[in-house]
Formats: sequence, structure tokens, C-alpha cells
Amino acid sequence: MSVALVITGGFGNGTLAGDVNQVITFGYLSAAPDATAPVLSNATGISTGQTTATGTVDTDEGNGTLYFLATVNVSESAATIKTGGSQSVTTTGTQNVSFTGLTASTDYYAHYVHDDSSTNESNVVSSASFTTDEAVAHGPSGNSRSITTRNRNRSLSASGTNRSMSFGNRNRTIQ
Repeated sequence: MSVALVITGGFGNGTLAGDVNQVITFGYLSAAPDATAPVLSNATGISTGQTTATGTVDTDEGNGTLYFLATVNVSESAATIKTGGSQSVTTTGTQNVSFTGLTASTDYYAHYVHDDSSTNESNVVSSASFTTDEAVAHGPSGNSRSITTRNRNRSLSASGTNRSMSFGNRNRTIQ
């Protein structure tokens, strides 16, 4: 946008004769709209438990929203990633995220996409695979386990490194 100012008349200093019209144009510069998408790199995913993990990704823009999702798939679309978690981006560099609700002993990939404040969508990046921790089996309390079959008493008990089994009147010790 520009504004024109027209000055009509002569200058009395004797350097210009007659009527002179001077046109002076004033303008202002406006910032061009942001059309550059953020660039993501260095995606990670690391198990922190049976059902949890953390991840990081680097971005070159310090505004907008980071979306993240951990799945068993090697790659995901931006639309699918946006159904997962999200957080505000306020600085460039490494962004830290947390994943919850995962399944124990499962291979996952962390996926990321970043929309800047002008809604420019970044590239999708995914981490190498990571495996959540194993589920730990917990039996009933105490060290004795008993099984009864065909009216014969059979039991297995464990304490420390000693294991013993009894079948009727026969006893066996396993070290």
C-alpha cells in the first residue's frame, strides 16, 4: 500500500520558475507471510518402563505445535500422528515428549510432525525402533506352590537357590 501526497505551487527561492507539481509517495513495508515449513530431525524413542517411553526431536522453528505418537508401525501419516499427543513449541532445538499407555515387551516407533504458527506443516520423522520393558510375572505370595492330581499330592517349593519336589513318598532336590 502506498499514499501519494501532491504539492502544487511554486517555490519562492527562485530556482524553479512557474507552477510545479511535486508528487511524494509514502509507503510501508509489511512482512511477507510465513510460507516456510519447520524442519524436523533426529527423532528418538526410548523405553522408560513396561508401558511408558520418552522421545526427542529437533525443530528449526520456535513456535506452533508439535504432535507425537508411538506405534508399532515403521511410518505414519501426519494426520495419524496428529491423533496422538501434542505440545506447544516455544523454542528451536530439542523438544522432549512422553509416551504412555504402551504395551509391555512390544517394539515401537516414535513419530513426529510440527505445525508452525502459520499452519505450515513440517516433514514427518520417525525414530528407530525401541522395545518397552518386559512384563514381570508375579505369583501368589509365599514360596510354596502345590499341585494335586489323581489323589496324589505333588508339590513344588522354592526358597533361594534350592528347589525341591515331592511325589507321594519320593523326594527330589534340584540345585
